[in-house]
Amino acid sequence: DRDGIYVGTNANLHLQDFSIEAWIKRTSASILSFNGNSNSTLFAVGTGGGGYGFYIRSDNQLAIGKSQVNEVFAGALISDTNWHHVAVTYDGSCWQLYLDGATQTPGTNCPARAPRSDSIQHFGLGTAMTSAGAVAGFFAGIMDEARVWNRALTGAEIQALKDQEI
Repeated sequence: DRDGIYVGTNANLHLQDFSIEAWIKRTSASILSFNGNSNSTLFAVGTGGGGYGFYIRSDNQLAIGKSQVNEVFAGALISDTNWHHVAVTYDGSCWQLYLDGATQTPGTNCPARAPRSDSIQHFGLGTAMTSAGAVAGFFAGIMDEARVWNRALTGAEIQALKDQEI
């Protein structure tokens, strides 16, 4: 669905730590705006204060952050239209990014840009949403087996679970 999936106003479900993962397949390189930047949104918690997202930048890099100006990390490239498993975890102090089960961030990637568990921003898969719930960009592709966990999975868990159907 071009509008993504509205999950609700509970942001990251008010969790101090979490994991979000999905299988994705880009259907085009088209990119739409997330927080005023050209990004293809995989998931996002709002577009305003306390918001953050996991997205593919216009240069095909996977990234985590509020915007390209305030990114926590940008790294692995997804420039093709093959299926890829993507995951992001936050353990209360550190972010981890995974592509096809492999860690893309160093274990010491623990910047001060923590997500706010008390945010009232809307949470969406395949889209970002304004504080009023209006769609602000989307993922140009197909998303399957999306999962939101109430804890930070380990790299071994992501590798072991990525091919298991829900």
